[in-house]
Amino acid sequence: MSTLKAFIIGALILSVSRVSANTDKPAFRVIAFFTAKEDPAHISFVHEAERWFPEMAAKYHFSFDTTSNWHDLNADFLAAYQVVVFLDTRPEDPAQRAAFQSFMEHGGGWMGFHFAGFALTLRILRQQHLETDVGHSPCRRPQPSGDLPSAGDVQVLAQ
Repeated sequence: MSTLKAFIIGALILSVSRVSANTDKPAFRVIAFFTAKEDPAHISFVHEAERWFPEMAAKYHFSFDTTSNWHDLNADFLAAYQVVVFLDTRPEDPAQRAAFQSFMEHGGGWMGFHFAGFALTLRILRQQHLETDVGHSPCRRPQPSGDLPSAGDVQVLAQ
């Protein structure tokens, strides 16, 4: 009987240690890039995000890091992460954009806020597309019936 108790206790300790070992490692890693300069709304948002995301990371078992060093947007640095977040702007340097594109093409995830989601060239393309599409005016919301630029159009603009 004492051998059986020792076996059960040993199995319980082993299973608990494996469960705790699995929960110590985050499910995925997130890196958030930011600038947080000049615009008060962007600065405020970055400060809020720096409080909110770590709370969500703890709750949902992922890691969340931030950096304002856009030179870190390169393949070597990004290799440690599964998700990139642009909190208030986007990369302007062609090498950084290429690293980000490669990250995305190899399965990386992305979320963008504020100016990170603003693409003037896509907006111009959309405006031109709507103006040439009979029955649509640039002031009307397009219907989801194919008025959006194709993925090929978006890819060309990103280059």
